[in-house]
Amino acid sequence: MNDRPAAERLARALRELKEKAGRPSYAVIAAWGRQQVPAVNLTKGKLSAWFKGMSVPADGRPFELLVELLEARAQQRSGTPRRGLPQWQAMRKAAAIEQRRAGSGGSVPSSTVPMRETDPVVRLVTQAGEFMREADRVFAAVVQREHSPRRDYPTKTVTTPDGWSFDVPVGPVPAGPTDVEALAEVDRALVGVRADAERTATLMPGLESHVSGVLVACTDVRRSCVSITHDDDGRPDSSYPADLLKLTGALNEFKEVAAALRRGA
Repeated sequence: MNDRPAAERLARALRELKEKAGRPSYAVIAAWGRQQVPAVNLTKGKLSAWFKGMSVPADGRPFELLVELLEARAQQRSGTPRRGLPQWQAMRKAAAIEQRRAGSGGSVPSSTVPMRETDPVVRLVTQAGEFMREADRVFAAVVQREHSPRRDYPTKTVTTPDGWSFDVPVGPVPAGPTDVEALAEVDRALVGVRADAERTATLMPGLESHVSGVLVACTDVRRSCVSITHDDDGRPDSSYPADLLKLTGALNEFKEVAAALRRGA
């Protein structure tokens, strides 16, 4: 018997809609998201988890855009009538409530951790991995913006009454690295890390200090993934790579200590 009927109902409805929309690949759907202004983060990993029922989409623009695009495409290709966003939101909410009730110690919205996974160590490590991937995407956008001079954006020449001419950006300027959608994914993943960390510390006494170390490292990564500083000579610098390395080390140490505790149990 399926112990997650609402989640499976949502995943099945998404799969059926995708089929009627011509079975666009995850890469195509992700590209649709990037074409929006501002861009919407629809990664292949996230989409795969949603369509397979491994996680429940969070309430927000990514899920709304997904169903809007697929419904429009399905209607165009096969004449499939639209359910409409309110009905999709109702299904998503029911699945999210079901997931929260099922997770002892609190389950996490928009997590890629399989809902049936109960091992607290596996959950925390997996959730931290998701957080690191989302932080990497944000930092990559920060770096890209850092190396994208304004002159590469669409511009037009403006001449002042005094005869001075200069170029100004026109049209849609690429979204900045602090775009709310991208950072929302990082923050949702960080909330997931904190929830699973609390659960792990409760279920496995003796790991509290190592769990705390993981949380501190995650907080440092969240702070540095959106920031590039410059030295006195104007050269860019960031503590993000070092912070990410510290988080990887904290996770490895956490896993080693957890394994040792279990061997000694």
